[in-house]
Amino acid sequence: MLSQAGRRVRGLALPGPLRMMSVVSESAIDRSRIGPMDSMLGSAHVAPKEAHPATRPAPKVTTLANGARVAAEDTPNPNAALALVVNAGSCYETPASYGASQTLQHLAFRCTKHRMHLSTVREMEAIGARTSCAATREHLVYMVEAPRPFVREAMELLCDTAMNPDFSSAVARSDATAMMTREVDAVKGDARMQIMEELQRRAFRGPLGNPMYTGMVPTAQALEAFHAQLFTAGSVVVGGSGVAQDEIVTAAEPMLAALPQAPPPALPPSTYVGGDYSQFSAAPEAHVFVGLGIEGGWRNLERAVKQTVISHLMGSGASFSSGGPGKGMHSRLYRNVLEGAAHLGVSSASYEMACHDDMGFAGVYVAGASVNADKLADIAVKEMLALGSGVTEEELERAKRMALSTTKMMLETPAVVAEDVAKNLATWGRIPEVKEYEDMINKLTLKDIAAELKAMSATPLTYSAVGPLSSFPSYTQVAKAFSK
Repeated sequence: MLSQAGRRVRGLALPGPLRMMSVVSESAIDRSRIGPMDSMLGSAHVAPKEAHPATRPAPKVTTLANGARVAAEDTPNPNAALALVVNAGSCYETPASYGASQTLQHLAFRCTKHRMHLSTVREMEAIGARTSCAATREHLVYMVEAPRPFVREAMELLCDTAMNPDFSSAVARSDATAMMTREVDAVKGDARMQIMEELQRRAFRGPLGNPMYTGMVPTAQALEAFHAQLFTAGSVVVGGSGVAQDEIVTAAEPMLAALPQAPPPALPPSTYVGGDYSQFSAAPEAHVFVGLGIEGGWRNLERAVKQTVISHLMGSGASFSSGGPGKGMHSRLYRNVLEGAAHLGVSSASYEMACHDDMGFAGVYVAGASVNADKLADIAVKEMLALGSGVTEEELERAKRMALSTTKMMLETPAVVAEDVAKNLATWGRIPEVKEYEDMINKLTLKDIAAELKAMSATPLTYSAVGPLSSFPSYTQVAKAFSK
């Protein structure tokens, strides 16, 4: 409509006086009739400003009659964000349904049983909505952001795409296949991503070892069965930011009522066993990862906080990210490896985490010149062991401040808050306050960091070496460094 109106306006001939305005000299304008730009026009009406709360509003939680949970944090914001989290990641897949969670991600906000793709797009445009969907190993996260007056419409779009996807659309399935193929190619083209994906499949025995990127779209029947099994009231949590609790409940309840009343399906247990991924490569760059297990995963909040601080302490970065604020230039890996080992041709060093609800692993990834491949594993081991005694008070305090500031900065974004509210409720059954995180971070000491390394060292090694294999130490040799 707007483009048509614009064409009509451009097609009209302007009246003579208006045509002349473009050539009138600026000196001919009577400035005495123009008020100062900082003065309000007499006829202007300004709505009274709402007083912002002195403290962050606490999230409120409502459990619907069928067991679905709805929570919101009513932050003062002109936009609202809604997140629908489902326990439906790749760890819930079977060989018959491998790729189902990724397929659902790419079918999101396209065809549903009630809408064609064009209708979905038009409705999104009409309310100014922005949508996204992300699949992980344990969750599917659907997201809609829209101006606050359109919460009801945004919720309807959100629930419809999550609960009523159309698996019979040939076009949508073809597009999903193409996107999943590109994802597989992207992983294969990124050495770090490929190493972490291969290690994930080796380090865990059980559902957490399922492949994430398969490039395969399951049959419509397999997708229907996967969706019917997992999209139940007990598995679904809706989180909101910038919306009142009564408003989000009113919008969500009639749609979530259609979910079958059932608890989340029980998963077979996963076990962290460590693993080895070694691959010969004649490329000029070699890659190493040295990691250890994290027992308890995100559900062990105390250890999760320690790992968050350690990730800021260790830092990450590649050669191109060396000078800017926030790029890790004060981190241990930047100073000790990217600068300290530059003569070895090190191009990238980072602390990588693969953490899940109940377990995970974390460690140091280093990439550098193949001619120095024998030194790369030594660097990674040295930096991991240094967590036990090589960290200074100054480094720890900087990492703690970075962890706090990053957390608080991210919580200024409605979409992050909505997802955080829903995921916390799905993971812990409650929504920890920021003050709780803050207190736990502030209490951390060098002894706590050393104790975390000791706990990690009691778990099996997760190791990868890609490059000239004869130059790398063996899995057993590296594991001995953490058993002393």
